[in-house]
Amino acid sequence: MQEAIKHGYHPHPTFPDLTKEYISDKLFSTFTRRIPSLRRKDYAASFEELGISNSSTDFEVLTITGGVL
Repeated sequence: MQEAIKHGYHPHPTFPDLTKEYISDKLFSTFTRRIPSLRRKDYAASFEELGISNSSTDFEVLTITGGVL
């Protein structure tokens, strides 16, 4: 981590303490905001092409889309 910081890495503002382990049963909101809604009609075709369905978990959607809205 120190090497990354030397090269310009900055901790994510939501997780500033690099010595702390952040744990949650759910995907942190900072990441869920990067998940497009499955209910949006304009995403239906794209989701289908990517293999995303209504049963896909938030983490699966985030993994497949890379967080690109």
